[in-house]
Amino acid sequence: NPYAEGLEFMKDIFYSIVNKKVLKIDYLKFNSNKLTIYDKFHPHYLKQFNKRWYLFGCSDGYDSVTTIPLDRIKSLVEVNHLYKPSEIDFQNEYFDDVVGVTVNQDKPLIDVRLKVDKEQWLRMRTQPVHHSQKHRKKLSESEDNSMIVDFRLKLNKEFVNYLFQWSEYITVLQPDELADRIKSKAEKVLNRYK
Repeated sequence: NPYAEGLEFMKDIFYSIVNKKVLKIDYLKFNSNKLTIYDKFHPHYLKQFNKRWYLFGCSDGYDSVTTIPLDRIKSLVEVNHLYKPSEIDFQNEYFDDVVGVTVNQDKPLIDVRLKVDKEQWLRMRTQPVHHSQKHRKKLSESEDNSMIVDFRLKLNKEFVNYLFQWSEYITVLQPDELADRIKSKAEKVLNRYK
């Protein structure tokens, strides 16, 4: 999205990643009026998801990976500090178990089974949601012209939002936890129209 906020920082962030420079970043979280300040942020990776850019790195004082959407950055400057390279393989491994950018290392992999109507299956077949996506039943074998689709991944908000976006065409068969999350989101939408 060429109109998104934060793109003006892209060149400086990319330079900092390539040249291993530490940054001071002022960041404003959603629903907050108070800045979060990362005095010594070690930028490691940029990723775009859903027309939004995210910066991944580590910040002194934090053990886990810090994710910062570029459109929430208010300012950044280079600081003179020793750069800490990442031991994480962002390019090939870090995002393997998720859809999107939210990675919770403590969450287990789960098996997800969906019943997908023909219209949505044709989209999913040509643009898989996740590399673990596998179909179990051909359209012609199903009485209602749907497909059973399996995934093995870690649940996160991006996957839930993807399913909800297409909930008119998708039924979550398992796990119950995921089906309940989709039902809850649908009930909230329905309540807005009462």
